[in-house]
Amino acid sequence: MTKRGLVMLLVILGAGCGRRFVARIAPQHQVLIFDGASYEPSHLRSTCLAWLDAAIDRPGSSLTLCAGGAGRRGKCAAPIIIPVWRVHVLRAKASFRRDLPNLIEATLRAKTTWRPPGDDLGDGATVALLSGTETPPCWWERSKAATRSPIHEIVLCDVSSSAGTAVCDITGLQAEYDRFLLEGGMAPESSFAIMRIGHDLASTRELYRFVTPTTGRALCALAVLNAHHAIERVALPDPSAGSAILEAVYIAAGAMHDLRGDFLLVLRTDLQQVTLGQWNFERDVPKAAPFIDELRRDRLLPPLNRVRVEICGTHFRGPGGRALNAQADAALKTTWDEMLLASGAASVHFSARCAGGTLTAAQEGE
Repeated sequence: MTKRGLVMLLVILGAGCGRRFVARIAPQHQVLIFDGASYEPSHLRSTCLAWLDAAIDRPGSSLTLCAGGAGRRGKCAAPIIIPVWRVHVLRAKASFRRDLPNLIEATLRAKTTWRPPGDDLGDGATVALLSGTETPPCWWERSKAATRSPIHEIVLCDVSSSAGTAVCDITGLQAEYDRFLLEGGMAPESSFAIMRIGHDLASTRELYRFVTPTTGRALCALAVLNAHHAIERVALPDPSAGSAILEAVYIAAGAMHDLRGDFLLVLRTDLQQVTLGQWNFERDVPKAAPFIDELRRDRLLPPLNRVRVEICGTHFRGPGGRALNAQADAALKTTWDEMLLASGAASVHFSARCAGGTLTAAQEGE
């Protein structure tokens, strides 16, 4: 081989080795998000050490701690970064590994240094959730799968005197929200809303709305956790609360009309429709056919095309409501079921027990 050929071979081999070397030391970024104020120390330690094992030979790798929910809501600490090891490499690495737990504890204590994250947080990073137990919420693992089309859920809350507050309490609403996440709510542009049923169209109020951001996974996870805890501040009881359930369904259907994706409407109500001067289901439940004809005539049939409808709480006994017997319960369900299907609902499902609620056996009236 000529001298020139040997030089060219060394250049080619050197370039190839360089590419492999650069790929080997690509930084390893990790974002740890705390769900609430507490966490399991052993879970934190094992997660951090797993990051360190993967990142110790990758200068520029980072570990970022963020808080979702309670405490430092939506804020992150300055990242811990793997330095370039220049001298006494083995000793320096051992010292870094030994000091990492203390560094993390100091970071957690330094509350004043936490800041809202930048838009680039977590780009290309692995994101882990640390909850108060070893096991994060079930929707978290599911969220790692490829996201599908957006899902939109609206929960209609009945806190009238006939239903009481237990059909639609904060615990139950958070359970609904967690189910929304489990069914695909982390898909960008998904939405979750809570509406309080009023006395009429005008008094029905949207109390809460969350739209899943289109940002990176870490920022999205922070927003999702904050939204769960923000539901605690929703004010449910109000003088404007009533039993204009149909009118609330009409408003909810309109809110979904121009959105794309999958749709779920949840009615947490006893279905005792009361519209002043028109209907009072506590006294008399109309037959389905004339009820539907009247709604068509008044243009009040809600546009529920492609919307799944779930109803819970129909057996509930509120402080101002009467107990339902089997015959009245069957008539009530039939009228609502046929009306909702006539409105284009994809499906209608009834359940006596509401998810995550606090009903007693006497209140359920089963």
